[in-house]
Amino acid sequence: MKTIWFLMPDFPEGLVGHCALLDGTELFAPDLIHGQGGPDELPTAKLILTLEDFDADCLFWNSLWLVSEKMRRAMALAPPDIQFFNVDASKSAPLAQSKHYQIMHVPVTEYMCDQKNLAYRPLKVPSRSVELRLASAAASGCAAEPTHEIFYDRFRDFIFCTDAFAVRILQSGCSGINFFDPFHYFADRGLHFRTLRGVEEDGWDPASNSARKFLIRGVH
Repeated sequence: MKTIWFLMPDFPEGLVGHCALLDGTELFAPDLIHGQGGPDELPTAKLILTLEDFDADCLFWNSLWLVSEKMRRAMALAPPDIQFFNVDASKSAPLAQSKHYQIMHVPVTEYMCDQKNLAYRPLKVPSRSVELRLASAAASGCAAEPTHEIFYDRFRDFIFCTDAFAVRILQSGCSGINFFDPFHYFADRGLHFRTLRGVEEDGWDPASNSARKFLIRGVH
């Protein structure tokens, strides 16, 4: 069974009022359906990101994932496993321009869980390939043998990835993205996440009276 992680972007403070994604109305039409292949091209969205010190490699804005050139290289994927669409950041701050962001679209789904052994209520949404399910339906104990490295789960409207994919991103030093253990996240058991050391969790160190990361399981 492969180790699977749930992708979660950072939500940096201070972006409101300093970030806009314009001329992208077509992007919210049924052109980009989670888990389905999108068109070969889309109208170029215009990113205006004016924070001078913003340099994250992953940005989630207006329900879209924007990833830097550095992160795309680390992902090392190409269609049909992933799709990228152009972004014009010419009116952004110089640092943001240097990231060469593109919109990331994940066009594939996987059956990550054995639904027969899970009791949860489906949420049907027209024109969606992903059948939304309540987050209380924990994936605890489910087998995961995906054929893609990054994908939508057929029964959850979230992006997941393999451990190999997560390690490539972490080794590249890309920022702005986290890899959480879905079996803890969806069961409300706390946040376990992948780092280069292994699996860690946030906690409080009474000795130093400060927050710190604790290693749960090291890399073997």
